[in-house]
Amino acid sequence: MIRRVEFILLGVSIIALSAFATACQGGAVPITQESVPDDIVSFLFTPPNDSGYKQQAFVDVSLSELGNFNFNLNPSRTVTGLILNKDNLFSGMAAGLTFTPRESIPGLVVLPGTTSSRKDQRNGKMMPFSIGLTAGTYDVLVTPDDPMLPPIRYVNVKVDWSNSEKRLDFHYPSTSELNTLSGTVRLEGASGTEIAGLMVQAYDMESGKASTIARTGGPEGKGGDFKLAFPPGAGTYTLRVWSPSETDPQKRLYFPTIEFNNAVVFEQDPETGKVKNRQVTGKNIVFPSGLTNQPVTVRGKVTSSADDMPLKDVTVKFSSDLMVEAKVFRASFEASMKTDENGEYQLEILPGGSYHIMAVPPPGSDRRSTEITKYIESPKSSREMTLDIQLEKKSRLMVQLVKASSNRPLGISNGQSALVKARKIAGLGEQEIASAWTDEKGECALSLDVGVYDIIAIPPVSSNLSGAILKGYFHRGNDDSRVKLELFEGTRLCGSVLDEKGNPMGPTRVEIFNSPEDGWPAELIAEAEENGFSGNNGRFCVLVPSGSASNKKADDKK
Repeated sequence: MIRRVEFILLGVSIIALSAFATACQGGAVPITQESVPDDIVSFLFTPPNDSGYKQQAFVDVSLSELGNFNFNLNPSRTVTGLILNKDNLFSGMAAGLTFTPRESIPGLVVLPGTTSSRKDQRNGKMMPFSIGLTAGTYDVLVTPDDPMLPPIRYVNVKVDWSNSEKRLDFHYPSTSELNTLSGTVRLEGASGTEIAGLMVQAYDMESGKASTIARTGGPEGKGGDFKLAFPPGAGTYTLRVWSPSETDPQKRLYFPTIEFNNAVVFEQDPETGKVKNRQVTGKNIVFPSGLTNQPVTVRGKVTSSADDMPLKDVTVKFSSDLMVEAKVFRASFEASMKTDENGEYQLEILPGGSYHIMAVPPPGSDRRSTEITKYIESPKSSREMTLDIQLEKKSRLMVQLVKASSNRPLGISNGQSALVKARKIAGLGEQEIASAWTDEKGECALSLDVGVYDIIAIPPVSSNLSGAILKGYFHRGNDDSRVKLELFEGTRLCGSVLDEKGNPMGPTRVEIFNSPEDGWPAELIAEAEENGFSGNNGRFCVLVPSGSASNKKADDKK
């Protein structure tokens, strides 16, 4: 039975940490311990890029057995192979391969391996590749550089190390095996004007398959014709049409991005197993005429509410879902830019929709993000409008750390304070991390933008207290607020990170997660005491809650 320890702090449910993420690298990791609760956790090891090891996860590890447990990390070895194709499609081209591990913990980020393979000069039909991988099961995505060829996904590719080297060959389908779709993008109405210069692609979210990407009118941009190629086999695809990213932002964009759900279907004959209608022609994509309105130029100035001073590098973004004549499909539109030295911005949008307008200051600013909802109609005369935005100052979050055993504030221990960090997990703007050291009352203040945060407390080593995380704290950004975190006494686990020859390895990151159960995503529950990394001598220590209070609370909640 996997334990999940929960606490209620100030009406907010948090998941307590079993430890704080430890940094580790390389081969065996011997652990020493005293009394540890019987919690099942998962370890994620992230060695340095040049170590010869890849990121690896160990699941369902019992902390009570760590005294006799070694983590043996597999060094990465070279996987070689060929991309074979009897049509000689890859002559003079390159194709990228991405290896994504399948056997990983939900919620754990395990870095995929990537490589680029090129034509073998001796035979244009065979493209050799070489990549360093650890043993495991992977999904491999082959992405040709040729825009007329679709990406092909190979699932459950097993890599073992029964031999010193591993050989994999991938047989890319021939052109006669690919499905194709051709059609025209045009306007709705009697005129049926064709639209050139738009990008078209189809994708299937369930299978992960995607077609090629085509530009209407081809390279010359004449007419609305397009042609797509698909991986072999049956599938239901959604068509997506958008303006290319390289379009000059000063030019007027008349067309938002539109998705046509289930627009392409390649059906499989239940009797023969073959795909029917593999070459579909004459597929027209019709843009409603209501989406071709002339754009409206929006300009304005972003200033500080305190002193009206202009704010530079604030990202102003307009996003909208446009309903045209109450039709079922939805068309989304986005436009954004950063303010200049004078705090001014100017962009173009499509009228006739309700817009979400966001103004997000750059990282490190003391101003908080703001969001406005505004309906913008088609102007009857001038096609310009002004929208000025003022940003308020960020509010403070007061955090207090207390010892769970006595409910007394955690003061300064042997001249050391606790570190409190706020890590944004959702909300406006880019990821934000704020931190502060606690004072003699165990308190500190964090200046935060609007958003959802994990509040992380890392006590000093001398306190013998484990850390804690307040998961998913919502900070409104307009009023100062307070939270209190309880820190429990813990048991220190110490060990060394060694290579295959028993030599200590340098700083490496090790993270401890709760083992997922019944589809739950894994959540970070531990970090190493020294900023999440082992020392140069390979030594590391991590604090784990002693279990007396935490396990009792978990049992009570059950």
